[in-house]
Amino acid sequence: MKKNWKKLTAVALIIVLTMLMTAGCKKKATPENLFGDMKKNMKEVESFGANIKASVAMADASDAISAEVDLNIETVLKQEAAHVEGSIKMNMSGTDVSTELEMYQVKEKKENITYVNVMNQWAKTSSEDDGEIADLEAINDLEDMAGAFSLEKELSEVEGKKCFRLTAELKGEELESIFNQDLLDMTGMGELVDVDKLKESKIPCTIDIYKEKILPARIHIDMGGVMEKLLEDSAKVPDTIEYYVEMTYKDFGGIKEIKVPKEVEETAVESDGDLEDLESKGGDTPKIAKAEPSSELGGKWDSYTVQINDKVVTLPCEIADLEAAGLAMDTDYTPKDYVVNAEEYEIVYFMDENGNEIMVDMVNGDDKAKSVAECVVGSISVTDYDLEEGGLAIVFPGGIQMGSALDEVLAAYGETDDVYEGDSMHMYTWYDKESYTKYCEIDFAPETSNVISMTLKAYDL
Repeated sequence: MKKNWKKLTAVALIIVLTMLMTAGCKKKATPENLFGDMKKNMKEVESFGANIKASVAMADASDAISAEVDLNIETVLKQEAAHVEGSIKMNMSGTDVSTELEMYQVKEKKENITYVNVMNQWAKTSSEDDGEIADLEAINDLEDMAGAFSLEKELSEVEGKKCFRLTAELKGEELESIFNQDLLDMTGMGELVDVDKLKESKIPCTIDIYKEKILPARIHIDMGGVMEKLLEDSAKVPDTIEYYVEMTYKDFGGIKEIKVPKEVEETAVESDGDLEDLESKGGDTPKIAKAEPSSELGGKWDSYTVQINDKVVTLPCEIADLEAAGLAMDTDYTPKDYVVNAEEYEIVYFMDENGNEIMVDMVNGDDKAKSVAECVVGSISVTDYDLEEGGLAIVFPGGIQMGSALDEVLAAYGETDDVYEGDSMHMYTWYDKESYTKYCEIDFAPETSNVISMTLKAYDL
C-alpha cells in the first residue's frame, strides 16, 4: 500500500491535536477558565494515551464509498516518543480494502527517528528537525478561541467519568491542522473539496473535559454539514454524507516509557521518507501471477466469465466451482452456516493455499432464508494487494488482469459508462443494458494507468 506514507503523515498532523488540552482547577467552570487551567496543567502531564477515529461515508441510490481510521496512540512527552497502532478501512463500490498501520517515533542521539510498518516491512527515517511531538504552543490557539465556546448545563460522560462539555462552531481555518489536504486525500475527499472554501466554513466542535481532574476527555468535530455545502458544485452530489473526527484521551501518566522492539530495529530498512521504492530496498516484491487467457473465457465483460488460474467459471456459479479452481471459503471470516435472509447477499472471502484471496457476494435470491453455503456466487472482486503472495491468477473477460493497460481494457470493453478519477485510483465502470445493478468495474493506478482492482457483478436483487 504505497499510500500508507501519506496516510501516516496525515495521522502525524492529527497527533499534534492530542497535545492541545490539560487539567486541574476549582474555579467557576467557564470556557475561559477551563482553557486557561488546561494550559497550566498540561505542564504536569508526563504521558497519555489517545484513540483517534475518523470516518467519512457518502452514498446515493447507486453507489457508496466509505473510509474509517481507528488509531491508538501512546505518548511520553519527556521522552519525546510516541507509538501509533491501528487501521484504515475503505469500501469503494462494495470492494473492501483494509490496511494495518503501526509507527514508532523516538529520539536517538538528538535525531528524530521514525519507524513505519508498510506492507509488513519496517522502514526507518531520520530527521535532525528540532520539532517536538508535544506542540504546547498550540494551546494558545485554543485559549484564544475560548470565547466561541458555550458550556452545557448537563455533564457528559467519557470513559465512564463525568465531564464538562463545551460546544462551538469554529471556522475551518481554526482547525486547519486537522483538515488539511493530506487528511482530505486520505479519506477520499481531496478531489472534491476546495480547501480554501473549507477554511471559511463553520464547523461544529464539541470538547469534553474530565470534571475531576480537568483533563481533556474527548474532542469531536462534525464535518457532515459543511461537506454537503462544499460538494454542491460537484457533478454528482451524494444523498447522504457523514464525516467526523473524534479523539478520546485516557491513561494520563500511565505510560512510563516507549521502547522500539529489537526486532523492529534489526529489520527496518533505511528510507529517505519516500517509501515508493521500499520493495527494492528490502521488502518482498509482490509476484502477482499472470495467466494465458483460456479459449473458454468470454471476450466482452458482460459474458460474466472469470478465469481462476486455468479454470473458467461463469457468474453466477456455485461454491464448488471456486473449490475446483483451488479456492477455499474463509470460514473464520464467515461461517458456512451463517444465515443469509431472503433476497439478500453476504460478503465472503475465498483463499488459495498461499494466502491470496478474492472477495465474492454470496447471493440468496430465494424467498426464504438459507445458509451462506447454499447461496450462489454472484460477484467476484480482487485487488493487486489480494494477490501479492503469488501463485493465483485472476483473468476477466477479454484477458484483462492485474497490470493490464487502460488502452487494452478500453479495446476489450468499449466506451465506459462512468469514470471517476481520484488521487489513489481511477475507476472505470460498465453497466449491463438490462440491469443497472449488473456491472464491471476496473480500477487503475493513476501513475501507470495499469489495472490494480477488478469487480464483476452478475446478479439482481
